[in-house]
Amino acid sequence: MNLQETAYWLDGLFPGDLKFSRINGLHIASIDLSSDDTTEALACTADFGQVDTGLVSSEEAFEDRGVEKQVEVRSEIFCVASAEPEVVERAVVAAASFLAESNTIQTGIVPAQPGQLLPAVGVFGGLAEMPGIEVRHGLLVAPYVWSDGVPRMREEDRITTMLQLVMLTDDEYEYATTYGVDELQEAMVNEGVNILDLGR
Repeated sequence: MNLQETAYWLDGLFPGDLKFSRINGLHIASIDLSSDDTTEALACTADFGQVDTGLVSSEEAFEDRGVEKQVEVRSEIFCVASAEPEVVERAVVAAASFLAESNTIQTGIVPAQPGQLLPAVGVFGGLAEMPGIEVRHGLLVAPYVWSDGVPRMREEDRITTMLQLVMLTDDEYEYATTYGVDELQEAMVNEGVNILDLGR
């Protein structure tokens, strides 16, 4: 998909009117979801799908012949948090930049897939310097915000899907590296951790 097609796709996935901007070479869509009582924002990449992180999927090219072909799997990354749009934009840009730069060295070295830890992206994005923000790292997860499942855009030789960025504190990141991402996610659910709170 080109940028215009991706923007149209994203506009149908998220509520409200998305604002598109270019930050550090990346196109980012964002929206302020704040109300009178809460501060909340969403930001999403609009051209990270152009980055090859080495993921492929086998699909039946011709069902009657049973021929499989390799299809590239790409993604756009979004984050929702109880923060101003600028803060969430920084987190998404930092995560996307980290992945893009890592895969410039060697494709597939840091795949954009659920369960992938992104060390120090909060520091890289400048969040560590912001008052009241304690998250320092990132985790990519399969989003559960859509009732019909994770959105996927199919093209002839590519599938583009959505990934959610969850920001982690130092303690949460250490737990994940010690016990595993699955154990961290289970512990966060059991403890009722509010992943939207960047100052937790």
